[in-house]
Amino acid sequence: MRKNIFAPILVLLFSFSFLFVQPTFAQTQPFNQGRVEVQQAGNPNGGVATLIGLERIVSNILTIALGLASIVLFIMFVIGGFNYLTASGDPKAVDAAQKTLTHAIAGLVVLVLAYLILLLIKQITGVDVTLFRIYKP
Repeated sequence: MRKNIFAPILVLLFSFSFLFVQPTFAQTQPFNQGRVEVQQAGNPNGGVATLIGLERIVSNILTIALGLASIVLFIMFVIGGFNYLTASGDPKAVDAAQKTLTHAIAGLVVLVLAYLILLLIKQITGVDVTLFRIYKP
């Protein structure tokens, strides 16, 4: 009988998601005739949404995605290694564990190569493509 291992993995991923919680800052000044008179830090437009907000949203999404990818890779390595150790010489179980470890290594190689390609583009063109910036025309 095969055990369902996806439920514990989802619980583990959900519990790790609390590591990426960003602090929020509540409004400290009361509303003044429907307008907030306080300027937000880093936003010279006085609270009006700008493209800087989009840059920060994309940056946060990429940071969280990279963190989740590294957690998933670690879990795949642990599960593959555990399955390999507990295979007891069963050829099917050994083959399945080796495939899990192979997929984990391939995922790690893809992540590292993606970053190295971005650094190569930065070296060749001089444009820092590792940072998401929106420039005004």
